[in-house]
Amino acid sequence: MASLNVGVLGHVDCGKTSLTKRIAEIASTSAFDAHALKGGRKNTLDLGFSSMTISGRRLALIDCPGHAALIRAVLAASTVFDIAIVVVDASNGVQPQTAEHLLLCSIFCPNRIVIVLNKIDLIEKSKIPDVEKQVRKALKAVGVSSDSSIVAMSLNDSHFAQESIEKLKEVLSQMIFEPLRACEKKMILAADHCFNIKGKGVVITGTVLQGILRVNEDLEIPKLQVLRKPKMLETWKQPVEEVRAGERAAVLVSNIDADSFSRTLIASPGSLRSLSRCIASVEPVPFFRSSLLSGTKMHISIGFETVMAECQFLRPQPECPDEFEQLRSMESPCVVQLTFERAVFVADEGNSPCSFLMASRLEQQRKGCRFAFHGRVLKIVDDTTSLKRFTRKCRQGVVERVEGGRRTAICCGMLKKETKIELFKNMIVQLETGEEGRIEGSFGRNGKIRLTFSSALPDSLPSNKKRQKPVEDQRANVSVAMLSQRLVRIVQSRCFSKFSNEANSASTVERAVEFDEDGLPKDYKAKTLKAGSRRLDTFLNRATGKSSSQIEKLIMGGKVRVNEEVHTKKAYNVQKKDIVDVWNKAYQENAVLAHVERTEIVDYEVTEQGYSFQVKSWRNFFGR
Repeated sequence: MASLNVGVLGHVDCGKTSLTKRIAEIASTSAFDAHALKGGRKNTLDLGFSSMTISGRRLALIDCPGHAALIRAVLAASTVFDIAIVVVDASNGVQPQTAEHLLLCSIFCPNRIVIVLNKIDLIEKSKIPDVEKQVRKALKAVGVSSDSSIVAMSLNDSHFAQESIEKLKEVLSQMIFEPLRACEKKMILAADHCFNIKGKGVVITGTVLQGILRVNEDLEIPKLQVLRKPKMLETWKQPVEEVRAGERAAVLVSNIDADSFSRTLIASPGSLRSLSRCIASVEPVPFFRSSLLSGTKMHISIGFETVMAECQFLRPQPECPDEFEQLRSMESPCVVQLTFERAVFVADEGNSPCSFLMASRLEQQRKGCRFAFHGRVLKIVDDTTSLKRFTRKCRQGVVERVEGGRRTAICCGMLKKETKIELFKNMIVQLETGEEGRIEGSFGRNGKIRLTFSSALPDSLPSNKKRQKPVEDQRANVSVAMLSQRLVRIVQSRCFSKFSNEANSASTVERAVEFDEDGLPKDYKAKTLKAGSRRLDTFLNRATGKSSSQIEKLIMGGKVRVNEEVHTKKAYNVQKKDIVDVWNKAYQENAVLAHVERTEIVDYEVTEQGYSFQVKSWRNFFGR
């Protein structure tokens, strides 16, 4: 029967290692943090592996560090969890790392979690039900069944501890199941420790993720770019000829420097491939409160490693699988293009345990949930592969009047009089009320356009019967973008680019339109701004030419937006790809709209004098 991997998790100092020592029967390499100084540090610093047997089934206990700074080790181990024991300090309740570990468990084993409520001797018995209620509330919040078993325990009370341990074993025995292991696939080993044995060689320990590991069969260590044959295999200190998927293995090899690598993947030759850029699925973590813009760099935990990568969020097009709409921020649904700072290794075949990834901001300790999204590698993007990306470009406008049996509308404010209307002919637009039409052509010489609709427009739109100037409340806004219902949405206005530097052929895309580089006629000015810092008030002082006092009043008055959100903190540091809008004056023809000065930060660099910003600037832009 296959072994089951049981993660032992919880906040630092909650008693994970002490519990594991009490229930373990066999301890493997560094199981209980042998490097802890006597009388000094008592916290686990790395993964520890031990085992116990219940109902004839071996359970591999993975003791995980609880400190926030050591979450990388937990992320590396979590992909093999079959069952989880989450230890909660009864005197402190659910703490930050408890919540993060529960969130990981909700992804990998949501229906097989047992809570150990430890240190109940430190609180009054009457308060135990309140702590259990808090724990069940936390379980429900992360999507784990609130009916999960809770075992109260105090390891300081020998008699009570033994009773509690027996109850824990009973709960674990009820969770035992027959796991599905991918033994038929190419072998991949997640190596977690490596050490020398004098006179014999180097021992590498780890968990077989898939396939079967055998003696004297070639192993590839991609990180070192070497091939080695295992001279001996052990599982839980027993010599064996093979180790199957899901089992622990100790591999003896020679001619390797034990200090040259730690956690990494080892596999049959050709099972792994180097990955520098990929397309991955995105499952947002609802507890991550910060907004994620395209271009943001995140910690990506994948293939037993954690590497920085730049995220570009994309939306696939069902009708064109090779086309992706480039998004400004993470939305649902979407996928993400990841560009890694250094190459990582993943399985050459899909749906492998090592294709799972977790995106996080590990530098944000004690600032809420650090996990942003998780997913799997969908497509590896080679340097020679070209994927078509596009951005939707939009204009705003106002319906001035309706003509032609209410099937034609005249729209103003969407295009300038010098705009080439031919570029926009036949593009689909959508009214705020939901009706779709097309741009027929220009109307006069002042930038007005004529829209045609297949059905009659509602009576609420202004009519042309009396030939009088429409009243404000008779006007109808037209939707501008897919994300905000205020301006004209031009469905087919798309600007394509590629991952490679090759020029894109517009003829290969039936609906592509030849625009300037931003997808619309060029109505912005490219500038270079010099500033002493990246503070919002300093940047706007240079971008708009307004005085410091004027800028401060605008910021404090809620008249400055960054990426469509009001910013009232003048000390905010602007970032690459930020879009900053400054309110200028109200739009006379529609009080809902306003003239704004828009500045988009294309890039910036640090100079001896401060910062040099490359920006796009619109002096008269419509916004809310």
